[in-house]
Amino acid sequence: MTKRVAGLAPAGVVAAAVTLAVSLCGCGDRLPAPDIVASIDGDEIPFLEFEVYLSRNSADPEAALGSDVLSALFDEFLTEELVRRLAVDKGLVELGAGSRAA
Repeated sequence: MTKRVAGLAPAGVVAAAVTLAVSLCGCGDRLPAPDIVASIDGDEIPFLEFEVYLSRNSADPEAALGSDVLSALFDEFLTEELVRRLAVDKGLVELGAGSRAA
């Protein structure tokens, strides 16, 4: 149960508003395109790449996945992309190995 104090919004709403404001301030004048799911070192990663990842890593690509499962898969997708980039930087794999070029 959330408590209201003298007409103030619940703490969660205030926290979300502050987070959004800080996030937008960090973007400068340019907001990312709506189909961009992440940016690593300025390289934007489109939603399409995550969809391809999902289709390759799901037993049934047409199945509806819960938000907790999608969140975990998205975390794994970004982790794999970071590891791939590190491997390219260290010269362990050639540029272009994997799903995208760094």
